[in-house]
Amino acid sequence: MCVSMCSEIACTSRPSTPRYTRYFALFVLGLVLLAQISTTSAAVMKWVRQTGGYVGPIDVGAPRTSFSPNISFARPGLFATAPIKANDVILEIPMRSILTLDAPYAEADSPCSILIDVLRENNVTDPYSLLAIRLLHEQVHAKNSEWAQLLSGYAEPASVCLFDQKALDDLHITGKSPIFIARDQHLQLSNGIRTVIEQTMTSLAQASAAIAESAKKAAAENAGAAVDGDADAVSALVASSSSFADKLFPKGTLTQESYLKAYVTVLNHAIEIPAVQSAEAHTISDWIKTVLESATSPSDASSSADDSILALAPVLQFINHANPELSNTYLTTVFPVAAGLAPLAIRLRATRDIAAGEELTISYGSFYQYHRILARAKAAKKSPEIAEKLKASLNEPTTFENHDAREVRLEPAPLSNTQLLLQHGISLPVNTAEAIALEAGIDNNNPTPTPGPNGERLGPETPELTNMRKELIRRNHLNTTALLTMTDGPSSPEHGSFLQALRTKHLSERDMKRLLESNIEFHPRFGYFSLQNELRVFLGLASSLEELLLSYPTMLKDDKQDWLNEAKAFLAQRNALCAKAEDRAACVAARVPPARLSALAHRQALKRVLHTLVLDSLHSVRNLFASLRERWSQMIRDELAHPEVVSPDTAGLSEQEQKDLAEWRQQLQAWEAELSKWDGEVKVWDEKFIKWNSSVYGGDIGGDISL
Repeated sequence: MCVSMCSEIACTSRPSTPRYTRYFALFVLGLVLLAQISTTSAAVMKWVRQTGGYVGPIDVGAPRTSFSPNISFARPGLFATAPIKANDVILEIPMRSILTLDAPYAEADSPCSILIDVLRENNVTDPYSLLAIRLLHEQVHAKNSEWAQLLSGYAEPASVCLFDQKALDDLHITGKSPIFIARDQHLQLSNGIRTVIEQTMTSLAQASAAIAESAKKAAAENAGAAVDGDADAVSALVASSSSFADKLFPKGTLTQESYLKAYVTVLNHAIEIPAVQSAEAHTISDWIKTVLESATSPSDASSSADDSILALAPVLQFINHANPELSNTYLTTVFPVAAGLAPLAIRLRATRDIAAGEELTISYGSFYQYHRILARAKAAKKSPEIAEKLKASLNEPTTFENHDAREVRLEPAPLSNTQLLLQHGISLPVNTAEAIALEAGIDNNNPTPTPGPNGERLGPETPELTNMRKELIRRNHLNTTALLTMTDGPSSPEHGSFLQALRTKHLSERDMKRLLESNIEFHPRFGYFSLQNELRVFLGLASSLEELLLSYPTMLKDDKQDWLNEAKAFLAQRNALCAKAEDRAACVAARVPPARLSALAHRQALKRVLHTLVLDSLHSVRNLFASLRERWSQMIRDELAHPEVVSPDTAGLSEQEQKDLAEWRQQLQAWEAELSKWDGEVKVWDEKFIKWNSSVYGGDIGGDISL
């Protein structure tokens, strides 16, 4: 479709007139060799200043003496050279120095611009893919590119998309994992787009050749009337038809590898900037309200509320990631005060006071938060529950205003290691946003052993019983899947619906029939169903999670030590390279973190979550028994305090009744003593729980490790 449409547009709608002759004559540039431009980080910052921006007291790539498992160190890093106050502007990058699809080209009517326009007309709309075309074109023609300073600041791209088989094996996760599914989607998209580019280039070249041939024939027919200028123009046009593709991508520069690298570079560094500031949407709540309350389909929501610009901004490629609770900077978008106008710049501000010498960090979730919030808002249109949850989760932006500009800040979302590996090629060994996707497992194809009256397994579950469970889940709108984190386990209120689905999974046939026949609501707010059912739920969950842990060929403590050794070796080598280099940022491009380092970090984070969830499941059993112990203790205390037990009237009692009463008093006292032993056992468990929980993290949450 792309080829036929391109050819049709070029051939049938463009007559061979002098206007088009002059148009195609502009394409005569010849082949341009790939050039390496040695531009220092200082030159990048100077360029920002020269284009009207501001760069505060920061420097790039100071040698490290320590590092943290909570903060990435894949990039050279930005460091404060003087104290910075909270909310101070650290960096202001004007739109003039930001590379976008619509940013100016070095030449008028650039063939790259034509290519992107044609691709858009043929429904190639993925902004990452299109910006990758623009980036690769600028890299190929770097010698003539006005974006040379920006291009020189990028290190080798990094993503799980570029991992070799050894690094993929080091992840120790199955091919069905979301990270591999997303990786395959990215690779298919990248390769598919490259194929479309090649087809479109061929089509455009054929169209230009057809027009050139037409012009050549016309010139031959009117040779006597042609003047020297016309002859030169025709010669230029003929030359342009053979070099059209070369002006886009000289032979050998548009390969699967080169385009994938450009695509991953965009994944690594692109940020989303709102295209306009809507007159109706001055805050996040207003913006979400515009989308949620639109009467039409989600795709018809106000474009002023959801359009964004994908961009590559200078200097930001040097900053490292930390999740929102640890990052010390944030991004804002600067608009004119009048609504409905395009943005002027982006700013980097400090979330708190930053000392001289301290590294600046940002949550990469703030780079593309507009798109994520909009996607959630569109999904929420189909569910009132999701809509309310979305509204509750959004914080109003911090807004700064002066006489001529207004800034809007979006709160960044935390990123899991799966997201970080895909978008940025990094992962954190300690990541509070890391999540494990669990499913209740109620399926005919994977039958659950039927629990007997005493909890014993009576064999594979029949389809009829499975359907009863599914009907209970359907009636009560229960979630059968959940994303669990180290701070948000199955017993948290957030996952009450999933926990109730697990309870449904372990209900006996008799209990299910009673619930279905009586139409009793089976809702999380009513608490657990029975002690026996609750024990099955949490012990079964702990057992399943332990099986996942045992499926790994390595232990967490070994992964922690291996990662520590690799991280220290990598940083020591990079420090040595940076100490010798004139430009500290330039040394980083020659030495990016090995993929194994990210794989080890990813393995650690997943295992930490699994260990934490196992401990939390067992701790829920502890809390269950502690609650029962308290209730039983109160019952025993009440019985022992009863007047007939404290000072019974034995006058009217037979000898046997008196004996039974004495035995009852002794039994109550024995139970009370037994419950006191429970207290001691619970205290021992609590001490072990704290110790085990601490060993999962090794005391390294928030702590720095010295080199």
